[in-house]
Amino acid sequence: MRMLEDHPYTAVQILNRIKNEGYVGGYSILKDYVRKVRPKRTKAFLKLNFAPGATGARAGPSGSARPRADSASSSWSCATAE
Repeated sequence: MRMLEDHPYTAVQILNRIKNEGYVGGYSILKDYVRKVRPKRTKAFLKLNFAPGATGARAGPSGSARPRADSASSSWSCATAE
């Protein structure tokens, strides 16, 4: 299945291409085969690690985030130490 190495084709796309080349099998057998040979996906996130203080963000004391007193909405403000 060289096609899967080049592009993540679906089983339907592969079926349409190989039928033109003479494939006479069914969709379900092809789908099962593609599921077995398809390269495994990797997780779609990147875990970042920073040394303490390296990001420039500062953690305030507990309870430093509070609703803004001058607004009737549910907006929040966060106090930071400089």
